[in-house]
Amino acid sequence: MNDMQSFPSRFNADVQTCIGNSVANGVTWQNWEKPRGKTMAFILCVGRGGNGGTGVIGANSTAAGGGGGGSGGVSRLVIPIMFLPDRLYLSAGNTQGVATYVSIHPSVTTQHLVLHAAAGGAGGNASGATAGAA
Repeated sequence: MNDMQSFPSRFNADVQTCIGNSVANGVTWQNWEKPRGKTMAFILCVGRGGNGGTGVIGANSTAAGGGGGGSGGVSRLVIPIMFLPDRLYLSAGNTQGVATYVSIHPSVTTQHLVLHAAAGGAGGNASGATAGAA
């Protein structure tokens, strides 16, 4: 017989989502308030992926495709909520090349960061019959 009494209820979670809103690193910030009655926090931070490069249209001997954009970085943190301040600041990238930050102050300065996920790089453009770099 399994004792499942000590497992937390799946309905006892407080799920909050921050949608990408910043067009440059650390320009736009959203607030996160510590929820009452919770003991643990799981933060998933995803950086914006890079755009693909442009291709070249033409005859078979001159056409080429652009390079694919890089994926954004992913960081995660599981921490007892008592170690977090009552308010965190979130800046999520909305355009290519913009990273995502979770900070104790609305700043991308390293000493303020709790978590960071880098953005993916852009793919290279095609030139003549040469494909763009990834």
